Amino acid sequence: MKIKNLLPIAIILCLFSCNGKKRQEKNLSTPYFVVLGVAQDAGYPQIACKKECCLKTYANPNLVKMVSSIGLVDPITNESWIFDATPDFTEQTKLLSKYTMNKEIPDGVFLTHGHIGHYTGLMFLGREAMSAVKMPVYVMPRMKTYLETNGTLEPVSNK
Repeated sequence: MKIKNLLPIAIILCLFSCNGKKRQEKNLSTPYFVVLGVAQDAGYPQIACKKECCLKTYANPNLVKMVSSIGLVDPITNESWIFDATPDFTEQTKLLSKYTMNKEIPDGVFLTHGHIGHYTGLMFLGREAMSAVKMPVYVMPRMKTYLETNGTLEPVSNK
């Protein structure tokens, strides 16, 4: 993993993808977002939840929802980025690959903030899983420091 400062990239992404126009099916050259999950940080159902809303998911697995995440796809370059590395990262990258000619992993990861449901999926990029050494991870400065000093990541300079 290669941790990078998010500020310059966030500005570029807004200019790149937030043009206010809806993607039209005929215009396949416009970058677009894909919803990869909609649930709160720990997913749905929540662990040990005994409420009726959660209990019904055990009877009907189709009601289970992945943790909130989106993918950004550039159909011209076949590049993709995922926003938030959730506990559902494996399933979400597989879903995103359907939009990029089955390219298995995205070209980068953006972490929006430091809640546990937004960065724990980084573990799937580590040595014990995928061993993704050159995967760019874009974060804010405090999160960069946290990731570099709390785990097995080596510090990376802000270039």
